[in-house]
Amino acid sequence: MDEERYQRLWHSITARVEDSGSTRWVGAVCAAVVSLVDGVDAATLTVRANSWVQETWGASDEWAASLEELQYTLGEGPGLDAFKTGNFVLAPYLSAEHARWPGFVQAVGSLGLVAVVAFPLQVGAIRLGTLDLFCRTAGRMTPDALTDAAVLADLAVYALLRQLGDPPADDPPEPDPAPSSGDLPLSYHEVHVATGMLAAHLNVELDEAFTRLRARAYAEDRPLLALARDVVARRVPLDDVDSD
Repeated sequence: MDEERYQRLWHSITARVEDSGSTRWVGAVCAAVVSLVDGVDAATLTVRANSWVQETWGASDEWAASLEELQYTLGEGPGLDAFKTGNFVLAPYLSAEHARWPGFVQAVGSLGLVAVVAFPLQVGAIRLGTLDLFCRTAGRMTPDALTDAAVLADLAVYALLRQLGDPPADDPPEPDPAPSSGDLPLSYHEVHVATGMLAAHLNVELDEAFTRLRARAYAEDRPLLALARDVVARRVPLDDVDSD
């Protein structure tokens, strides 16, 4: 790795943290990506455990958060693929990816998204989540820009570990507290709660309950998070979620 590039990008992240007075290193990474990587218009950093247990810890703006939520609702997209495979995913022309992510490509057709890059965030064999980069213009990311993005993805792991409370041993400052769901730009806490409620009601495994919840959201063409909030608030009966 180019040490000068690494240090330059890391200093940019730390400067953002210091200038803002914030302890949210993950948010600083997303801001740095948008500011420093040519062709990238928005970014999200999402902590993932599997295809349905996840939380978006950083988002550069509401557009980025909405794109991340679409992946979650549909169960497909570059971020999910990067997490599943452990490989970075490059889609410089999203319109050519209908076979790969049919629902996602169709859903973002009117949202201005034309290119995506997603990097898995991992420590050894342990995957922590993904850094997803969203572009409004196709073909603008040069090889040099991709290299910067890859370095920032590595630095995102470092920042994420700080916020998770497990910084590298050679890092002297105290770790920052992990954010609560109310502090996150996009939290799926209600989805997790609704999934548990549905699993108990139907006496099924959590994975099956989540699949049914996602299917209902897809059938109604609404965000999964919005449906989950209605379920938790009892505005939507559990029997209705399971009905055809």
